[in-house]
Amino acid sequence: MSTLRKNSVPKPVVSGEVVSTVPGFVLVKKPGGRRMPEVEASQRASTLLPKLAQALSHPGISREAVFKGRTHNVYSYSIDTTDTTRIVRVSADGRRTVGRLVGSRFVPVRAA
Repeated sequence: MSTLRKNSVPKPVVSGEVVSTVPGFVLVKKPGGRRMPEVEASQRASTLLPKLAQALSHPGISREAVFKGRTHNVYSYSIDTTDTTRIVRVSADGRRTVGRLVGSRFVPVRAA
């Protein structure tokens, strides 16, 4: 009969820098690791955040940005300034329709 002695337990092979040890555990920092790809200077947060702040400092966006390209069934929605319970829908051709949102659908309000 063979019995295992305490000294015959194989020790794990550690490749990398040993950061910390606790009885029974070893924390190892592996060399290399994944590196983040280099980002162009024009796409970094330090460049984009001032541009975003300047764009958001002015209310609304241009009509060309909303209705660019495909204009069929594309609408711009805003709140009616005279009655905040109503919504104004503007189509690509400039037609304005006043209505309400019922669920997720726009329902035109009949003229009284």
